[in-house]
Amino acid sequence: TPPHMSQRRRPPLRPPPPATAQPPAADAALVDTLRAQFQSATELPIAARQSFFEAGASSLQLVQWHIQLRQAGHDRLAVTDLFAHATPYALALHLDGLASAAPATAPLPEPGRQTLLEQRKARAQRRRGDA
Repeated sequence: TPPHMSQRRRPPLRPPPPATAQPPAADAALVDTLRAQFQSATELPIAARQSFFEAGASSLQLVQWHIQLRQAGHDRLAVTDLFAHATPYALALHLDGLASAAPATAPLPEPGRQTLLEQRKARAQRRRGDA
């Protein structure tokens, strides 16, 4: 009779391959800037890897800080990013990623977009009887 499943020889377990890539490090200057901006906006001190909520911030304070961050040039930052990347360190990593993913120039307009807009305007004028 064939051996039972539990009696079959199993291949030896192999240790996982060693990690070759180090996790990315956040820009220390950006982390310090975010900490200072957070403290200015909320009047609460915060450590680099401390959660905004652990520091005592409320959701309303984070929304207000988000407005200040956008005015300071982080225009691609969404308010939800402050909740998804909830420490100055994690937010700095995220902002570095946004900056590296930003297009070098403004996107070109779609070729048919202007024509499409003109067609819609003409159609609207015909409906109103302006044409």
